Amino acid sequence: MRSPAIQSSRSIRTYLMGVALVLALPLVAVTVHNVVQDVQTAQAQAQTRLRGLSRTMADHTAQRIQAARQVLERLARRPLVQKLDASQCDPVLQDMHGLLPGFSNVVVTDLTGQVVCSVVAQPGSKRVDVGPTPWFSEFAQAKVFSVGQPHRGPITGKMVSVLSYPVLDARGQMSGGVHLPLDLHAFDPGINAQDLSNQSRFGLFDGDGYMIWRNSDPE
Repeated sequence: MRSPAIQSSRSIRTYLMGVALVLALPLVAVTVHNVVQDVQTAQAQAQTRLRGLSRTMADHTAQRIQAARQVLERLARRPLVQKLDASQCDPVLQDMHGLLPGFSNVVVTDLTGQVVCSVVAQPGSKRVDVGPTPWFSEFAQAKVFSVGQPHRGPITGKMVSVLSYPVLDARGQMSGGVHLPLDLHAFDPGINAQDLSNQSRFGLFDGDGYMIWRNSDPE
């Protein structure tokens, strides 16, 4: 039979442990609350940075594409471009190519996709036919300003996305197109890597889910 002293000692220890537990629970709750708040704050800050990054990339891309569209509109109205004559390529195509960093070529095609004029020499001095390519087929069908899916250009050999604008004949009907192949590296928005962690990965996708550019291993 246990003595009253031992029972009293155990009762006191049990009581003290209960008091300690009661005192500790609020501290634990406060600690957990603070940790949760810190996580939520970090998540909110990360989301804010990502939204800012997304806006920067979207604005950079939109400005470049809009500027290219304006150039294409002007080129499409030039008489020598509208002639679609391989023997009379507009000299301004060459001049424009030197003024457009990021664009690997300036090309004029007829309605079937045969390259009529190209600032960069065509391989083997033979006229390239882009008619069967998905980007040209979509452009020829839409008959409006278009941004093609990324592919390796048959003339320059570079990974590009072709920006195209219709060339119209005297009756206002589409007779061909003028094109600016945009080097995919030109989509780089120039984000400061110091603002992101070493493992950060970001890029651009088109509406169909095709990756156009990414910051890591862009090739």
